Amino acid sequence: MATLFLKHVLGVSTAPVPYLLFVLLSMSFWSMFQRSLTWGTKSIQRSGRLSRHFYFPKIIAHVTAIAPVFIEFGIILFSAVLAGIYFYVTGHFRPDFGLHILAAPLAIVMLLLFVIGLTCVTSPLNSAARDVWYVMRYLMGPLIFITPVYYPRTALPEPWKEYMLFNPLTPILELYRWALFHSEPMRWDALALSGAVILVMLLLGLLFFIKWEPKVLDRA
Repeated sequence: MATLFLKHVLGVSTAPVPYLLFVLLSMSFWSMFQRSLTWGTKSIQRSGRLSRHFYFPKIIAHVTAIAPVFIEFGIILFSAVLAGIYFYVTGHFRPDFGLHILAAPLAIVMLLLFVIGLTCVTSPLNSAARDVWYVMRYLMGPLIFITPVYYPRTALPEPWKEYMLFNPLTPILELYRWALFHSEPMRWDALALSGAVILVMLLLGLLFFIKWEPKVLDRA
């Protein structure tokens, strides 16, 4: 519904990239973020019984809890590849392959580090109060619209397209699309700021997780 509204009502253009291909690849990124946040937030709740019988560093269980997201990510990415092949064969899109494509794994790593930092906080909180996840689930709705998933950030008017860069997900998503499409301009300063936010979030998250492990995790 959102794609139909943006494409046909507001006339959002993603040229030279076909809109379907643009959305599929953006959704592969968003799906990894959303599902990683889900699995990571519920990691203590899911591994609590096992941790009472076997001793192991719970941070390992927490990090590996997001592994299932790669299945859904792979399915959406495969659909995008099929769409890309179709547009290439029909002459609607010619991909620009080059060394810039190596930035796509970097974007995925940055996204996962950001999610790990976030869920190191949300997972203990969710273990103490199970309604934390339900609050987060409602926040996902507005967040997808203030992250340029269905549209390019450059389609927004000033100064909104600049404000969008304060969302740490925006530069990472743009790096991901830049690596695969090489069409949107990259704001490297915003990406550097996003990287700094990720490192701080990861450090604070790990400290929070370690501090609350003896108080909350062992009662999961």
